[in-house]
Amino acid sequence: MKEHKLRVLNLDDNLIPSLVELQPLISLSNLHELTLKSKQTENPVCRIAKYTEKVIAILKGLETLDGVYVAKNLVVKENIEPNEESKPIDVLYLSNNRKIRLGSIWLS
Repeated sequence: MKEHKLRVLNLDDNLIPSLVELQPLISLSNLHELTLKSKQTENPVCRIAKYTEKVIAILKGLETLDGVYVAKNLVVKENIEPNEESKPIDVLYLSNNRKIRLGSIWLS
């Protein structure tokens, strides 16, 4: 079977109605960044309850969904002060691959 090299895919504003239409993306083993909605537009699938959690469950290799990083097995250190070169990024924290909490972390 041929390995697909596609890493980034923007499907924003494509009228994707349900999660079933995302199933073929499972074969894209190198897919790390997927956009289904942006600040301007979104697909109907984005209105499904727990949409983000469900997409991440289907596409386990995703690192970024809709411009937000997906953090798996992230170790967060407490009491770290950001410095002037640090940049905050939005992150989806996965807990037991079931619950998701949106927050920010600082990268330096």
